[in-house]
Amino acid sequence: MAPPDTANYTVSGVRIENGIRKATISGGRKTDGINKTLQVGESVSHPGVGTFTLLSITQKKMIAIQNSSALAVPPVSVSNPNPDSRSTPAS
Repeated sequence: MAPPDTANYTVSGVRIENGIRKATISGGRKTDGINKTLQVGESVSHPGVGTFTLLSITQKKMIAIQNSSALAVPPVSVSNPNPDSRSTPAS
């Protein structure tokens, strides 16, 4: 049996442009994915996985993102208050 098509994500490009805090989230499964630059407070949805919301960016470039998956890759922190049973936490 083939391994499941798990979703994996990367947050990059953490920056402040003209006073606006931004970060880019990209990734997904082999069959589909997302690639979007978010400002604090904005969200992007990946069908079958969940919605990612950029919560904050601090001076130390720590990011808080709320999502239906959980990952902790410095300098990223993602929380998972409502996991989707179809998703697998990224590593």
